[in-house]
Amino acid sequence: MTSKEKIVREDEDKNPPISPQGKGRLKELLPLVEQHWNGEAGEVAMLMEEWRQYRVEANHKAYTLTGWKRQIGKWAREGWDAERIRAAIDHSITQGFQGIYEDRNSKSSQKTVQSVAEEAERHLRELEGKGRE
Repeated sequence: MTSKEKIVREDEDKNPPISPQGKGRLKELLPLVEQHWNGEAGEVAMLMEEWRQYRVEANHKAYTLTGWKRQIGKWAREGWDAERIRAAIDHSITQGFQGIYEDRNSKSSQKTVQSVAEEAERHLRELEGKGRE
């Protein structure tokens, strides 16, 4: 075994990958990921693994399973798809963040602000309609 192979093997032993097949500590989260991102579950799982690996390399504390469950719940409630998750993770890694954040200037972030504004307007119209009755 070459020294390079030994380093790779040691790294794999310390940081087992997460995959759609469910290797590693986050294995129990895969059913939750599949529930919310049926067709994109494999991609979302790989993005989660990229984030986990980044945190290991940056010497940041690992996400707990509870933390991951909350993150997955937030993404699901807000209707995030794999593309939006990828953009947020890429942005967070590029910026050296400890958490996952959207780029405030991104289209998906602007879309969220717009959808919140539309929902507020819709709610106000409903309230106005009830007041007239």
